[in-house]
Amino acid sequence: MGPRRSCASLLLARHNVLFGAVLAVVLALSSAQGATKPNVLFIMTDQQRFDAMTRAQEFLEAYEGKVHVRTPNLDRLSRQGAYFVNAYTQCPVCGPARTILRTGCTLERTGVQTNALADEEPVVMTDVFKDKQRALDSLDQVLVEDHGYVSEYYGKWHIPQRFFYTRDGSEQTIHFNNFNYRTNQPTFANSGGWGNKLKGFLRVFEDAGQVNKTFGDGQQEDTYTRFPYTPISLDSRFGMATRTDLYDRNRFDDFGQSQNSVKGLYSLPAQFSSSYFNHDVAMKSLDRLAMDKTQPWILTVSYHHPHPPMMAIDKYLDYYKRNSNQIYVPSTLQDRPDDSGYYRTAEINYLTEQGYIDETNVQEWTAVYYALVEEIDDYIGEMLDRLDQHGLTNDTLVLFTSDHGEMLGAHHGLRGKAKFFEEATRVPLMFKFPGRIPDGKVVFEPVTLLDVFSTILDYAGAGASDDSDGTSLRRFIEDDAYNAEFDESFVVFEWDYRQPTGANSLERDLDSEPAFAARHRSGWKLMMHKQSDSDKIDMLYHVPTDPGEHTNFVGRRSAFTTNTTVFGKAEHMRILLVEWMIRMDGENNEQYYSSPQSNAGQGRGDIVEISLRQPWERLPIWVSDADLLFAEASWNGTHYVRNEYLYIGTRTPGTLTIDSIVSTGSSGFSFETELVVYNANRPTSTGVLQSTPTPAPTTDPNQVLEPGSNATIESLERAAVEIPVVTGVQLGQFDYLRIKVMYVSESESQPQDVTQTLEIQHDDPTTSTIFVDIEFEAELPCGTEGADACPTESPSQVPSSAPSPFPTAQASPTAQPTLSPSMAPTAEPTATPTSSPTASAGTLGWSGVDLVLSLVAMLGFVALL
Repeated sequence: MGPRRSCASLLLARHNVLFGAVLAVVLALSSAQGATKPNVLFIMTDQQRFDAMTRAQEFLEAYEGKVHVRTPNLDRLSRQGAYFVNAYTQCPVCGPARTILRTGCTLERTGVQTNALADEEPVVMTDVFKDKQRALDSLDQVLVEDHGYVSEYYGKWHIPQRFFYTRDGSEQTIHFNNFNYRTNQPTFANSGGWGNKLKGFLRVFEDAGQVNKTFGDGQQEDTYTRFPYTPISLDSRFGMATRTDLYDRNRFDDFGQSQNSVKGLYSLPAQFSSSYFNHDVAMKSLDRLAMDKTQPWILTVSYHHPHPPMMAIDKYLDYYKRNSNQIYVPSTLQDRPDDSGYYRTAEINYLTEQGYIDETNVQEWTAVYYALVEEIDDYIGEMLDRLDQHGLTNDTLVLFTSDHGEMLGAHHGLRGKAKFFEEATRVPLMFKFPGRIPDGKVVFEPVTLLDVFSTILDYAGAGASDDSDGTSLRRFIEDDAYNAEFDESFVVFEWDYRQPTGANSLERDLDSEPAFAARHRSGWKLMMHKQSDSDKIDMLYHVPTDPGEHTNFVGRRSAFTTNTTVFGKAEHMRILLVEWMIRMDGENNEQYYSSPQSNAGQGRGDIVEISLRQPWERLPIWVSDADLLFAEASWNGTHYVRNEYLYIGTRTPGTLTIDSIVSTGSSGFSFETELVVYNANRPTSTGVLQSTPTPAPTTDPNQVLEPGSNATIESLERAAVEIPVVTGVQLGQFDYLRIKVMYVSESESQPQDVTQTLEIQHDDPTTSTIFVDIEFEAELPCGTEGADACPTESPSQVPSSAPSPFPTAQASPTAQPTLSPSMAPTAEPTATPTSSPTASAGTLGWSGVDLVLSLVAMLGFVALL
């Protein structure tokens, strides 16, 4: 910007009055453009897993030599903006996941813990859930009521219907969500059911004689449209008499009647498929909205597929059917999940009997799934092209994601979602906004869909209206994250498997299946039940070295049952989960995670249950990391900065004394240590882990802090060569130290060869000295351009704190892939020393190139006068 001002000064000297007038016009135009609210095109699918994209499969070793799903338009979108390769749903179930997406609030805060609650069924909508839902603000309510947007929504809804309307219920926030093909006009329906809308569309063309319900030999009735389809082998009615009743209790059990049991070849032409109708009404909407360039809009296009019932049209299925023997099958297809919390005898027996562990059957099933994905990809390409045709591309934030994934036979033929395995929880996520989001940006940090709400509001200039639990992902896109207050290289997903059936009544138990899962940048992933005394199996996987999640490090058949490194990592992941729940517990004593109210009165609240649960060996001392690896530092305007967190604790009765912790090594490091005490008598919530506040540093180096004392151990200035981090502290059972390791660079370059070693002296006789090495990562994530491939086999030894997430996609050739740090700075983002014009101009809503060309053109015009 400086050189432009110099040029302007020279011209001003020659043409003072005229230049002043032109400059005023330029500033007014740029100001108006900066104030313009972007349009939002929100595209999502249902049940599309992260690797159902060509770009992802090209860089996953497991897909080498296999037929890839064809998604040129999703690949194009991912390269035109920011691609989050380690994105996860916050809940792997439709209704809860979609409510989280549209509100930015956690599962417990939304009150939509099951699909039934999203449907607002009266029998389960007790006051607890009603009150939670009424307190929520939806994305459409915020943008329409507070910021002047118009909203249209087409496709699957599956969130509370109150979000159709303003907060007081007096007006619609969703202007149109349906279409009348008889009158060729958009309409609004007070129902979110896409299936009913689809039946209505087809009825118009059936009445006109363009489609009919003539059933061929062996064809069955699609449970969604009531039109015929030809089943494949894994369909529960395959080989049965034509039009067999799926809901015959004498013939089919619950598994057989499930939508997951309906899959095959759709009988109708392409222009009558579910995805086509969804696309057609959305394109009509886009054309209509484009007519008023002054009215900002949000258009949501929510495809039902590839969610079951899975009926693909022949136009897309033929290619995959012909090449089905080259389709990837999961490495865990034959693995019985009997060393995990997901072993349910009835389900496993059904899947085995029906042939879900047969490779050929799974390939045939996957062919249908791929065809459904490719069809939607074609339609996404048409929408992106239409934005270009209307001249709206530069004014529109485009995002794409899916609510959750699909198991596709992994872990002994499992199907559907509702599991915390990668196949069901990890999803595609990408944002495009020319001039504001750079092309080719690849983000490797783990994130969840909880943050999508905040990200949209941030780029729409509506951040002041954000009262959600999420945080804008812009911090990763612009490399402004550095773990400011806590470890945000860590994400949580959850599902309350129980089914409320009335006031304090439950169809299932508290610990029926794992309720929480957590994933860290290091690749460790923990899944836990939420009942402290449950005998169910929890799971700990290391995804980079075990992408199929074969090896449960804390399972009953694990070879690591006496390994302190494994149990230290399990304790670390559990503590991060508890700290996350404390942060999400509500600012006004709502107690979403500390009260049993959210569990219909069962247990003592999630925080207490998880804190006390001990499914693995108790350690007298545990340390989170033997090698504490720093992710890439962020530029704050004067220095490169980054924080990481080290945890040390005990789980055995009695007292552990940490005699000293001394740091030796490179300068630039400093430490803040906090004693976190388990206080069983906390008046506001029994048994909550309570973090002490941060007073001035202690002055007595020999002071011993007793459990329950309200003090911080040490807070030091810039690191010297040798630093006494801790001198004398006692830990009671369940207590731990939280050491914030801070790095501030001494130069204007990324840190290299910067290391520290912590020497921990303690009084446990088994290991009186523990060493922790601290260093910055030097390697790219495995599976990315320029890095090693990720392994596909189970680990034979305990992995170190691996720097790389599970295999990711290739970065754009023009973008250098890096590990993004993880927490937004507390101050406004500042430019790096090499800030690009695009990044600078982005605050005005113009790309750097557009702004430069505009200034040059106007200044050149003035110079000629």
